[in-house]
Amino acid sequence: MENVTFFVLKSVVKILVLIMLALKILVLKMRPLSNPWPSLGFHHEQVRPDRDGYVAVHLENVYSGYESQFNKVSEESWIDQNTNYDTGSVMQYGGYGFSANGNPTITYIENGVDTGTDVKIAHFCVSLKF
Repeated sequence: MENVTFFVLKSVVKILVLIMLALKILVLKMRPLSNPWPSLGFHHEQVRPDRDGYVAVHLENVYSGYESQFNKVSEESWIDQNTNYDTGSVMQYGGYGFSANGNPTITYIENGVDTGTDVKIAHFCVSLKF
């Protein structure tokens, strides 16, 4: 009985490892599929109703037709989880997200520096050891 239990457990672990590897490939190699959070009901950080106190959005640098990616959510639609704006969140677009001209689309209010490159999702998943 122990051999059967061990074999089943070993098989389950192998399957889980394969699933984790597949997820890693999806996240790291297929960028359009790398951000599942909005489809699960989470909003991007830069659409928070209080974002203007933390970051500036430069719509003049955004590709035409993608401005809606930066529309703030209304106070009524925002579910406040008593968290501060997190500029390091995996849900914060990189500083050049949707840039049409190579200029930043999001900069920090305090110093005017762009919010960085958009690789946080990959770093987040790697840190989870996918």
